[in-house]
Amino acid sequence: VQNRLDGPTLWVYGRVLEDLELPDEAFDAFSKAVSACPLLWPAWEGVVRLCVSARQGKEGGGKRRTKVLECDSAREFGECFGLPACIVRDLSFVSVLIDTGRFSLALKEAERLESLLPQAAPVFSLKARALQGLGFHRRAVAAFRSLLEKFPLRLEDLGAFSHSLRLVGEEAELKWAAQQAARIDRFSPAALLAAAEVLSLRGVHLQAAALFKRAFMTDPGKPAGVLVLCAHELIEAKRFAGALEVFRLIAEDLEPQNALAWLGIGQAFELAHRHEFCLFFYRRAATLTPTDGHVFHALGECLAKIGRLREAARHLEKAFSLLGAQRQFTDRRTAAFRLFQIHREEGRMTEAAKWARTVFLLHVRGDEKNAPLTRVPEPTTQQPGPVKEVVPPSGDLFGERLQRRDVVEVAAFLLAYHRDREETAICAEWCVQLLDSCAPEREVARHTLAVLEAGQTGSLAPFSCR
Repeated sequence: VQNRLDGPTLWVYGRVLEDLELPDEAFDAFSKAVSACPLLWPAWEGVVRLCVSARQGKEGGGKRRTKVLECDSAREFGECFGLPACIVRDLSFVSVLIDTGRFSLALKEAERLESLLPQAAPVFSLKARALQGLGFHRRAVAAFRSLLEKFPLRLEDLGAFSHSLRLVGEEAELKWAAQQAARIDRFSPAALLAAAEVLSLRGVHLQAAALFKRAFMTDPGKPAGVLVLCAHELIEAKRFAGALEVFRLIAEDLEPQNALAWLGIGQAFELAHRHEFCLFFYRRAATLTPTDGHVFHALGECLAKIGRLREAARHLEKAFSLLGAQRQFTDRRTAAFRLFQIHREEGRMTEAAKWARTVFLLHVRGDEKNAPLTRVPEPTTQQPGPVKEVVPPSGDLFGERLQRRDVVEVAAFLLAYHRDREETAICAEWCVQLLDSCAPEREVARHTLAVLEAGQTGSLAPFSCR
C-alpha cells in the first residue's frame, strides 16, 4: 500500500505509527515521504525527532537510528538513512546535531550553509542555537538579533532568544522579546518561555517555575530542557524536594540520557548536604557528557567536601581543561582557585603556587579576553639580597578590580611563598600589587616592601605561606 502513497500521505501515515508507539515503522514512513517529496519539511522534522528520541533513550529499539551519532557530515547522514540529497537534508542534519549535543560540528555546518544561503532564516536560527549550546550567549544574542530584524515573527526563535538574554542580563530587550511573543500568540510555548525568563531575571522564581511547567505541558514535543529550567527555578526558590522530583521525572521517564537531569539530581542532594549520594549522579552525568567541564567541576567539588582531595584535584584539572575549550572563563578561574586551595591544604606548595599564578592570570585577562593585559610576575633564578629600589611593572595588573577576595588571597600566598624562599625581587613585585588592595593583607605587603627596600630582610618576622 505504501508504494502507492504520495509524500504527504506517507507523512500522515508516519504520524499515525508514531502515535501508536511504533517508532521504527514511523521512521521508515518518514524516510519514504522525504524520498517521494524532498522538500516536505514536516516529514524531515519527523526524521529528526525520531533520530533524537533514539539517542535520548526515550524508547526501546532504534539501533538503526542511533547511527546518526556516527555521521560527521550531511552526506553521510543521507547515505546512512537513504535520504535524498537536498538543502533540507543539510538543515535537518544540523538540527539533529544540535538536539544531540554536538554543538561544535553543528556550528561548523551552519556556517557552511550560511555561506551558501546568506538570507535563509532557518540557517540563522540554527547558527544561533549552536552558539547558545556552546555557551557563547553574547554571540548567540547578536545572531538572534540579526535574525529577528529580518524575520520578526519567528515565534520559536523569540523563546530561545529570551533564554540567552536572561543569561547576559539584558532585561529591557528581554521584556521586548516577551511582549513580541505575546502579541503573536500569548498562549504559545515560546511566549510562556519568554515570560518565565523575565520573571526569573526579576527573582520571582516560583512563578517562573510555574510558567516553565506550563510551557512544557503546552509544547507537543515535550522538551525536557524546559523542565530542567523549571527545576532550577525551584532550586532558586529553595524548593529542593520539588526540584528533585522534576529532575527524577526527566532522568527516569522522559530522557534517561539527559546529563543535565542527572547533574541536577546530584546538585539537589548536595544542597541537602548528602554528598555521598551526589557522587553516583555526578558520575552518571560525566559518563553521558564527557566533554562538559561543569560536570567534572561539580564532581571534583563533591569529592573535596568528603575529603578525597587527590581524586578531587584530578577531576578539577580535567574540568579546567574542558572549561577552557568551552570558553567558560569565569568557571575556569573558579576551578583554578579550588585547585590552589586543595594543593595548599595538602602541603604541595609548588603546585599551589602554579595554580595561584593561573588564577591571577585569568583575573587580569578578564572573563572574555584571550590575552593578558600585562605580564604576571614569575620566579627567576637570582641571588638572595636586598632590593634597593622597587619599580612597579608597566600597567596596573589589578587597578579597581583587586577587591575580589580570591585574587587577594592568591596574591598574598605568592608574596609569602617567594618570601619564604628568599626570592626578594619577585616578592617585592607581589607586594607592589597588593598595595592596590583594600584588604588587611595590604598592611603586610606595605611592611614587607619597606623592609625589602631597606635591605633588612633578617628583620622580617617569619610567616607561613599557608
